[in-house]
Amino acid sequence: MVHPSADNPVVAVRVERVGDQYSVHLRRSDGKLSVTHGAQVTGGLRYPGDVLVHLLANGVPMEDAARCAEELEPGFDASAELNRRSETDMAAWRMADHLRREQLKAQFRQSRGSKPRDE
Repeated sequence: MVHPSADNPVVAVRVERVGDQYSVHLRRSDGKLSVTHGAQVTGGLRYPGDVLVHLLANGVPMEDAARCAEELEPGFDASAELNRRSETDMAAWRMADHLRREQLKAQFRQSRGSKPRDE
């Protein structure tokens, strides 16, 4: 899968604090500038980790995104942040998957006219 910005990669990034959130300015190789305010992003852009994920999602290379996040918070560990978020997301995904399977089982039992088991 080709990233949507592959034809016009990000060539410059500027991140600035605006109130309690960050604002991200991305300049693409075709000269276009996009500005994203924290309020426009689900969950906001309140922390350097949020900015890191937003930059990566917009095609900014990991090294550059990590450097931007470290400028916001000296000593910021981008790899540790991504691992933490990945583990959190995985736990939530597993729980959602489990609940969905249980829901499908209940629907199947109901459609077959059988009673749910007590576990």
